[in-house]
Amino acid sequence: MKLFSNILDPASINNSRLDWIDYAKGIAITLVVYRHVLIGLGRAGLDIDPDLFITTHIGLTFRMPLFFLLSGIFFQKSVEKRARSGYFFHKFKTIMYPYFIWSFIQMSMQMMLIDYTNAQFASFSDYLLILFKPIAQFWFLYALFNVSVLYLILSHWVRNKVVLLILGVVLFYFAPDVKLGKLVYDIMRLFVFFVIGDLVSKPLLDQNNYKKLASPVLALILFSVAVLGEWIIVGQQNDHVMILLLFALVGSSSTINVSFILSSAKSKILSVIRIVGYHSLYIFMLHAIISAAFRIVMINLFGITHVPFLLVGGTFLGVIGPVLFQSISLRLGLWFLFTPYNPTRRKMTSTKV
Repeated sequence: MKLFSNILDPASINNSRLDWIDYAKGIAITLVVYRHVLIGLGRAGLDIDPDLFITTHIGLTFRMPLFFLLSGIFFQKSVEKRARSGYFFHKFKTIMYPYFIWSFIQMSMQMMLIDYTNAQFASFSDYLLILFKPIAQFWFLYALFNVSVLYLILSHWVRNKVVLLILGVVLFYFAPDVKLGKLVYDIMRLFVFFVIGDLVSKPLLDQNNYKKLASPVLALILFSVAVLGEWIIVGQQNDHVMILLLFALVGSSSTINVSFILSSAKSKILSVIRIVGYHSLYIFMLHAIISAAFRIVMINLFGITHVPFLLVGGTFLGVIGPVLFQSISLRLGLWFLFTPYNPTRRKMTSTKV
């Protein structure tokens, strides 16, 4: 219990990071886990109330674009710190390394438990899919790496960011019509958000603007427009490509605004959201395994099929479980599950005079 409280203590994370970034990621990743858990319950054959299933659409337009926008915000600072070649290798170590490790682990577990999971992997040749066809939630890591590298290359040759923005909008618009597979589709749909993140990085990183960005009035306006967007897209089924782009940006802006408000509140209880956001990468990788394990045990071992219980329990464990697992793994020396280098040894080296 003490270990649990220590890990969820705000003091346990790197306070040199901008906390509003972690708040934004915490909100988005919680929505992602909730959606995946509820969809998993439906695929497991449980009877899901249609009104409950509609809740999976909450934030659907902006959840993933927000992560790309946030990544774009730190592009320039990262390149200045590491140079362009260093940026590439940093992204490979922090994104693609855990992508390969956990794609392999998750696929292996799904093969061993094929009678209980929703996946349909049957042979060792399926492991090759990891190289060019990401499984399940891992598409996000693959897309984030590809978009980051593409922007790294294009921003070197095209110095005018407005041109890159126009290119991003064009790619977004034509993505549904280009039949070149999901890998290309993901890049085309998400590149524009990375560009926008880089474009707005200066005002968002300027502490002189933080008070304005935490405005409750701005929050009310952005939230109202975001809800309107959800109603238009989901309720009215208007999924025109430019409508989707518009409300993805509104939803992302609303979440960022709320994150600034949470950051300024300095609440220890609310800071749990920040801790969740701080570990969002690990939650992306592990939540499907943990929430699926909870569902399988509850249904097959205890015969529990109560959807609300499974939904709440699966979402809670899908969010908190990866945080605990990653932290405990580092304490046990299992750092290689997440990174190619030993963070403890690097920290000790950096403190030597």
